[in-house]
Formats: sequence, C-alpha cells, structure tokens
Amino acid sequence: GNLNSNLLLRISISNSNTIYTDGSMIDGPGRVVGRVGFGVAALDINGSVTALAYGVPPDWIDSVPGAEAWALYEALRHSIPGVRIWSDCASVVNRAKAGKEAATKAEIKTARLWNMIYDIIGEATVDIHWLPAHTTKSQVGHILKGNGLPLTREDRSGNDLADKLAKKGAKI
Repeated sequence: GNLNSNLLLRISISNSNTIYTDGSMIDGPGRVVGRVGFGVAALDINGSVTALAYGVPPDWIDSVPGAEAWALYEALRHSIPGVRIWSDCASVVNRAKAGKEAATKAEIKTARLWNMIYDIIGEATVDIHWLPAHTTKSQVGHILKGNGLPLTREDRSGNDLADKLAKKGAKI
C-alpha cells in the first residue's frame, strides 16, 4: 500500500508510548466507489505527537474493518514491541486478542492481512485495547475504555487525530 507519512515515522515511533489507529471509508460502502484509508498517530508519555502516518491499504482491503486492521499492521510494522495500541474498532481488538489461529481461519475475509500481522508479532501478544470513537469533550473522564479506565484527554486527542488521518488517507 501507499504510505504517506511524516518523515519522522521510522525514527521517532520508537519513542512513542501509545499509538492510536483508525480506518475510514469514503464514497462507500461498496467495492466500486468506496475508498478506504488508514491513519496512525503515535504519542509519547507526555501526550506529545511523535509520529503520524496515513495512506491507502492495498486494493484487496475494501472495508472499514479491513482498513482498521491495516492501520494496526502499519503501527506494528513501524513500532517497537510492547507499545500500547488503541483502536476504536472492537472487531480488530477482539481478533487481535483471539490469537493467530482464530484470526487467520479461511472464512475470515482479512485472514491474509492477519497472517501478515502475526508474521510481525510472532508469538508475542499485542498490547491492544478498544476505546470509544467520536467522543465529545464532556465524555473525557467519564466514558470507559475497553480496559475499564476512563477516557483521557490524550486518548481523545490521539483517536481524533488517527481518525482525521484515516479520512485523509481515504481521499488519496
């Protein structure tokens, strides 16, 4: 896929504490007119942006969940093992937590991509968690993330940034 990114991506993503990923579709749904994109935003422990990336997944990724999984793939490809990843796509989080065997079954539409993801992580587990999408300022500190902790200002900012980048990627 095409990867249009901040030039600091490969260098500074290793300094990142947290990565937010997202996928988006415009002019869809549907293979004929729908276009998908992915976005990745990496933040350090202070909540400062350390890397941004967006782009278009390969043509065989033609759905929002596929684009969300591609964002995870790109995040893993460019980060150090053990970084915490947040996604607002429950199906991606659940599939990552289910393990390789479940994620790569023949009936899974994105099994090819999940094989690529597991080629990167090997036997390690991915520190990935769900967080709510499209939140409001008033929900910060009140709405819970998948790990049971309240949404932080940094979470909201990182997820919103990944969302904007995914939309930008879909417009390429």
